[in-house]
Amino acid sequence: MKNVVFRPEFKVPSRVLNWFPGHMRKAMRTMELESKKASLFLEVRDARIPRTSRNKEILTVLPPKMKRMILYNKVDLANEKRSLEIINNIHKEGSEKDIPWLHLSTKKNVNVNKLLKFITDNSTV
Repeated sequence: MKNVVFRPEFKVPSRVLNWFPGHMRKAMRTMELESKKASLFLEVRDARIPRTSRNKEILTVLPPKMKRMILYNKVDLANEKRSLEIINNIHKEGSEKDIPWLHLSTKKNVNVNKLLKFITDNSTV
């Protein structure tokens, strides 16, 4: 067996590392321009990972005071009881407490009619 030599230190690269891929940056720039034409923004998150499927940079590109709703999709694939518990906690605290939200499953038609009603009531054509 060969002698293994470990490096004594880990040198951090001199340049700043960025995980944000170019196609996502381009989409954010496009969203900033296109959102000015919209009256309603629907943010879709994954009900299986409700906290980590949030893109924190979304609000930086939306016009101030834009109507929005957060949708937690694929609730049929999640532990529904536990996911709803987490989602309720998210919306009881912090900056998202006043934002309307729905959990839904387009496969099982859960809350789809509620979503359509929200869109109809809150969008201007």
